[in-house]
Amino acid sequence: MALCANKNCNSKVPDNGDCMTCQGCGGKLCFENKCGKYTKSSWASISGAKKSKWRCPECKEKNESESNQSKRQEERRSRRSIENKQITNKEVMPEILELKAIITYVTTKQTDLQYSVDMVSDQYDKILEKQKELQDKIQGLEEQVIFLVASK
Repeated sequence: MALCANKNCNSKVPDNGDCMTCQGCGGKLCFENKCGKYTKSSWASISGAKKSKWRCPECKEKNESESNQSKRQEERRSRRSIENKQITNKEVMPEILELKAIITYVTTKQTDLQYSVDMVSDQYDKILEKQKELQDKIQGLEEQVIFLVASK
């Protein structure tokens, strides 16, 4: 029997695989003190796919620390890049005015399109109403024909 990989635990881990195995460091953690944050029953309910990616708290903390350090380095690079680009109003103003003109044009076209859609929608509603009227007339005529044929 080996000792639990949790440094604060002195429990022994059985050799029969009745433990949690970290996929980061390969350490085996016991269930007795929830060293891997799971009880034996909760560990049994976890899918094999999740178990194959599971990392002990120490490895998980180390991985998050490395990830955060990488993010901070990227943020520093990004800030330096922005600081190095001293953009002046003279360089940006023509582009802003061009974008404003494009936005105005697109807004106008969107308004025109909405008007057209509303108009077509109104016409469609009128057509449906007329179709209902015609169906009612046809049904009335059919009933009259049936009555006339039956009365002969």
